Amino acid sequence: MSKMDYKKVIVVLSLIALIVTTFVVMAKAGGEADAASLIKKYEDKNEIEIMEQLKQLTKEELLNEMNILTKDENYSGGDLLYWAVALQEKKSEFSSEQMVEQIKSTKNTMDTKFILLNVFLHNNEIDSTNEAFKQLLVDTDLDETIKPMIISSLEFDTNDEELLIQFITDGGDDVAFASLKQLSRINSEKAYELSYEILKNKENEPAATISAALNAYSVFLKENKDIEEYSKFESVFIEICKDLLKGRKGQTLAETAFFSLSDLMSENGIFTILDSHLELQSKSYAVDQNYSVLKDVLVNDPSEQQLRLVLKAMKIYPIRDLVEDLEAAIVEVSDLELTEEAEIVLENMKENGQAANLKWTTD
Repeated sequence: MSKMDYKKVIVVLSLIALIVTTFVVMAKAGGEADAASLIKKYEDKNEIEIMEQLKQLTKEELLNEMNILTKDENYSGGDLLYWAVALQEKKSEFSSEQMVEQIKSTKNTMDTKFILLNVFLHNNEIDSTNEAFKQLLVDTDLDETIKPMIISSLEFDTNDEELLIQFITDGGDDVAFASLKQLSRINSEKAYELSYEILKNKENEPAATISAALNAYSVFLKENKDIEEYSKFESVFIEICKDLLKGRKGQTLAETAFFSLSDLMSENGIFTILDSHLELQSKSYAVDQNYSVLKDVLVNDPSEQQLRLVLKAMKIYPIRDLVEDLEAAIVEVSDLELTEEAEIVLENMKENGQAANLKWTTD
């Protein structure tokens, strides 16, 4: 989603059982002398002893050690695992205001701030914390690279629409991406309107913004299949996705276009994927996801063209639960070649078919 390296932030909250039990001294010529001393303090201890020692530190001392480590040129994200767990245990010692001040503080390194955010924002159940970080987002001194993580982690509602729209129109690529995804959750129609403008101008828009627009547009269409102009909106969207699937704007956007089409959960969406040059693995994923769409096609008097596409889908990823519906639909077909093809496909569905994946039908 972002140009930021969140991986090392996420890894710090992994299970301690996965930790290597001893430290490798990081400091070398030109490194931070303080980091070498700090690591020496812990290197002969096992994980239980390290955690016990860290528990004795105040939250200020804990942050200070984190800053020392992250300033070292040989530091890697996994080296802060113990400190992150200790910080998690001290989370209740921070008020909302103190949390915000630590994120703003120039004493904390950027990596320390990312870990602070990971601890404060994930599984946060305090409304005041949520509001405190929303206020932080509009602080002009807040580093732009931190904003996407905050936006992605907070709970927004309809009262936040203008704030999110401001971030979409005025923020950087990653800020716009995170904000548009949030807006699509609380007001899919407004997110669609903004997405449409972005996608119309996709040749001049950054990849992150286009990706968010694709997601938002797909969400809107999926939630509003009964609107009067759905077919028109869907047709425009599919053409945009087909263009991006060619890869002219990069593989990442091609993949986003694929998932957006599959997430659409529509007949035209899945059939567009089946007719594309995409690899079989991607098509299998889409067929699995769109089981309910294919079922609807079969039980609603399908044309021969629709049946051919369903057969194509079942050759790629056979689903046992569609056997009876396909057998019933094929009875009405007069094309001998098509019925013979269906019999072969049905036999394979019965012998090798997968069960329908119902997780896609329970949103």
